[in-house]
Amino acid sequence: MYISVEENIRIEFDRFYEALKFHGHNIERDVSDLLNTLERNIIQEYNGQSDQIHQDGWDEGYEVGRDEGYSEGYSEGHIEGYQEGFDEDE
Repeated sequence: MYISVEENIRIEFDRFYEALKFHGHNIERDVSDLLNTLERNIIQEYNGQSDQIHQDGWDEGYEVGRDEGYSEGYSEGHIEGYQEGFDEDE
């Protein structure tokens, strides 16, 4: 399995950020503010992506379910209607 360059960068940045954040390294206030802004932006982007993935999955499930329901309902209705018509002719 290969990991994309973007994913490797994300992993390494997460390690770097956690080291800064949780190990008490003394960093300039400007850099700290920039890292906090970066963290908020990443969380916002992640939330947007997860919402889109959820919506895409829901849409696909709805389409597949609707198509399968229609096909099964049509088939069952046709068979039932055909049988009723056959029974009425007898």
